[in-house]
Amino acid sequence: MKKIFVISILSMMLLMTDTSSAYSQKATVANTAIQTADKSKDTTLACYRQFEALKGEVIKKLQKTTPKKANQLYLSYLKENQKIIDCINREDSWYTDNFYSLNEISSKVMTAKERDMDRYGLYFWELGEGYVEIRTQPYFYYNIFAKYVTADFYDYLKILREEDAVLYQADAGLSISFEDLGERIVVWEGFLRKHPNTALLENVLERYFTYQIDYLLGMDNTPTAEYDEESEAYIFTPETLAEFTRFLRKYPDSPTTELIEFFMKNFDGKAFAKEESIYIMLNMLKTKQKQLFDSYLKRWKKQA
Repeated sequence: MKKIFVISILSMMLLMTDTSSAYSQKATVANTAIQTADKSKDTTLACYRQFEALKGEVIKKLQKTTPKKANQLYLSYLKENQKIIDCINREDSWYTDNFYSLNEISSKVMTAKERDMDRYGLYFWELGEGYVEIRTQPYFYYNIFAKYVTADFYDYLKILREEDAVLYQADAGLSISFEDLGERIVVWEGFLRKHPNTALLENVLERYFTYQIDYLLGMDNTPTAEYDEESEAYIFTPETLAEFTRFLRKYPDSPTTELIEFFMKNFDGKAFAKEESIYIMLNMLKTKQKQLFDSYLKRWKKQA
């Protein structure tokens, strides 16, 4: 009994030492981060001041401009502002690189930092796998431009305000459900049906086409098909089939409905196990995707 008791005491001491050591390491990282951030404070502050100054200039210009010019101002501001946000991310990299350690060891410091960033319309965005970046709040551009731009830009900003509030994907998988992804696709189709001649077509299609491919193929950690040992082939998961069925029934007039039917008809579970076959299928989908969209866009333009 004495031996067991001694071993238990030693084990507890070792555990406490390991825990203390881990905590000490995190504290060191946190303190180094704070010291480094303090040293680069002037440069960092310059980035924030530039961010605030540009926003002020844009708001002033919007007071005396037309809706079409406001559209152009939004697009140019988006590019210029991103350069400043990149500067902020570089200068505040100690906060983003050590985000979790700082929150654990120096929560007061992080709370103060987040409060300060909120004043500018910025916040920490957790991307998964330990990655964090600083970006504008989802409603940032909507709040600035909504009253001044044309109807298509207004609807575009409104959709982004909702979508960008939720993490789309992380850790090689979707962070939203396939049903939610399907609904996002329909929202963008509604936008394109309403605004087929929008100057934002390229921006919208980049997101829309990505959504469609992810909806059909999934991602590494959220696949739509899994390997079945009995048939020695990939088969659609029950959840995938249920979701495809839901979409087909609910949105029979959607171009995505035709794309789903094309995908299911041409899906070869045995060939899908080979990497080259996946790329062949992907290229087939992208070709069909564009054909369908071009066809529907012509129809929507006639109806507009």
